[in-house]
Amino acid sequence: MTAPDFSQWKMNHTMIRVKDPAESIAFYNRLGLVLIDILLQPSAKFDLYFLGYDYPTSDSAGKDRSDRQGLLELTHNYGTEHDDSYHVSTGNDGLLGFEHLGISVGNLRAVCKTLDELGATWHEKIEMGSPNRAICKDSDGYYVEIVSESRNADSEETAMNIETHVLNHTGLRVKNPKTSLSWYREVLGMTVFEEVKGDGFTHYFMGYNDDTQEDSRSLFSREGMVKLVWIHRSENKEGKVYHNGNIEPQGFGHLAVAVDDIEVACEFFQQRKVTWKKRLTQGRMKSIAFIQDPDDYWIEIIQNARIKVPLGIQ
Repeated sequence: MTAPDFSQWKMNHTMIRVKDPAESIAFYNRLGLVLIDILLQPSAKFDLYFLGYDYPTSDSAGKDRSDRQGLLELTHNYGTEHDDSYHVSTGNDGLLGFEHLGISVGNLRAVCKTLDELGATWHEKIEMGSPNRAICKDSDGYYVEIVSESRNADSEETAMNIETHVLNHTGLRVKNPKTSLSWYREVLGMTVFEEVKGDGFTHYFMGYNDDTQEDSRSLFSREGMVKLVWIHRSENKEGKVYHNGNIEPQGFGHLAVAVDDIEVACEFFQQRKVTWKKRLTQGRMKSIAFIQDPDDYWIEIIQNARIKVPLGIQ
């Protein structure tokens, strides 16, 4: 079997669990994300909220949910908003794994000033670290990295323009970069756009090009990348190093890739001998599949409805 047409695949969304969807949606609305779709599942006692950038200048503006890159899926399990003992695992407090969501903006200082005025909680302000990024916390404590699209913070910026914002990447810590890079290239067909080396770490930005994202585009103008975070020498540790967010305590859920033909994709995954979490034919929803990467992070596979009619609800 030949490889699928990876040029048709998209890094569709990142899923995180939230305690109170009203609070979470309000927080992300402040960063310009808007509600794209809601999938209510009362019989299963959870709801899914899909947020993204949908402005005239946004790459995915007006597209079907499954035909987009750079969406955020918020999963709410009924009752958590009333449970004082419920807290998500952010991937940064205690068990490490998921690192952050990355949003690129055209006016970093203005965004930070606006968030300050709204009472945002900061992990790292511009003044504390890099001049081209800041890290705040959402209502559940997940890290949200806000990075300047031009890689610098212009001190003359005065107004926040949400139409310049992009859900740029999702940061995941990985144990062995060689193993993970090979897997994301060969199994998911992603391209490495840039490798960034730092003091004791290396970041690998990966993703898909689409019709609007030519190779010449700047790194932080892209939608929906995956940033693999390698902490040097982690590959020498025994066993699993990182928490995938789906074993208690839960938090981060999965990445989701939209494909041109989900049945062909699943045949390809079987040929590649992937680790399955849920085959297409298993479970209640036989329209989606889940595979696991080398660090056991879940990857949801969905059908791009623009290309082919899905097998069911997804």
